[in-house]
Amino acid sequence: MRVLCSTAGRHGDIIWSLATVRAIAETVGEPVDFCTTRAYGGIIPLIQAQPYIGRAFADPQWEITSEAPVGPPEPPIPWEGYKWAFHLSYRGWPAAPTLAEGYWDAARAELPEVRALELTRPWIKVPPQVADPCDIAVGFGDLWFELKYGLLDLVERALPEVHFSVLCAEGSRWNTEGVRHYPLSWLKAASLVAGSKLFFGCLSAPWVLANALGKPTVIMEPAEPRWNSLFWLDHPRNTMVRGHDGRPTFHAHHVVDALRKKLGEV
Repeated sequence: MRVLCSTAGRHGDIIWSLATVRAIAETVGEPVDFCTTRAYGGIIPLIQAQPYIGRAFADPQWEITSEAPVGPPEPPIPWEGYKWAFHLSYRGWPAAPTLAEGYWDAARAELPEVRALELTRPWIKVPPQVADPCDIAVGFGDLWFELKYGLLDLVERALPEVHFSVLCAEGSRWNTEGVRHYPLSWLKAASLVAGSKLFFGCLSAPWVLANALGKPTVIMEPAEPRWNSLFWLDHPRNTMVRGHDGRPTFHAHHVVDALRKKLGEV
């Protein structure tokens, strides 16, 4: 039996979808193939390393739009060699409570007996990075870069005993400006997060990766649209930094307090 799964989303969407891909593989009783778009092919080595994946590849002809939901939702390659093809891409605004559950709902529509999602069980596994271990793996996107960069500097000054390592992609502002952090592949970034005590960042793809690895996280998210519960995973391992009013905040003292508390729990 040959089964193919595909996702047209960005890096974070792809990682969320893999929880459903694992559920499909466990339902059919064998590894499944996975396809994504040309633009996000850099994540393929990480996907290929997962035991529930047969072959992972990026379709060089699959070009997508930048607007959400991205499209086209299905790759252009032929599917004659597959018994089933699960195209998990969103066709509109998700109706499920979270992005992860939306992918699972798409699979269940085609395979009613698909296994439960099990987001509490890590769905990404990699060996921890041996060289340069860290206490806290840091992962922020470029949005609100100046605020995040300045905040991280304040946090590092307040916690001199803590070793931070910043994850970044080649060409991001974290790579090209300021300290010029060394870019990491997705596979190496996952290994570093796996070997850390916890993750600190915003609600972007590196945070999704930390959840896929089962790591505790502390989130500082200044972009209010991302506060929507759709992008959230309500689990004790995830702590959003909040102010005295209960709203998410980027106040450095609150961030330091949250990191200290989380480090004390691991």
